[in-house]
Amino acid sequence: MNIFGSHDHQTIALSSLNGFAEDSEAAKLFERRFRSFTLSGIATAFIGFGVFIYFAVREGDGAALLTVFTLLALTSFLIGFILIFVGSRRMREAIPISPQSGQPMEIYRLEDTIKGGKCELIYVCRKSRTYFRRVFTESGGT
Repeated sequence: MNIFGSHDHQTIALSSLNGFAEDSEAAKLFERRFRSFTLSGIATAFIGFGVFIYFAVREGDGAALLTVFTLLALTSFLIGFILIFVGSRRMREAIPISPQSGQPMEIYRLEDTIKGGKCELIYVCRKSRTYFRRVFTESGGT
């Protein structure tokens, strides 16, 4: 399996998109679809962790309660990172819709961009002659 999950994308050179315009609005709309995973992951990881650590310290007299709250804190931290990873993975495999044409965009790997565990995907709408780019890392982050 490659770093993009089950998809093997064809490559394209940026120079082959002469006459196409970069569509920053399409990129924002695409990222917005997956923002809930990131925000809920961050909230779960840090707020949950903080709350349970607070209770662990506050109830520090009982070893059993300290253990329970510490385990809950670590669990919430782990769940948060899982949510962030799942959101990133789903983003890599999603097919965006062009806001200009309403058509699914074609996905390509930008030539010569696999370096240091990073790869850049380019999303192209030939009908509206627009595109946007997104860098992904091998570990699942964006």
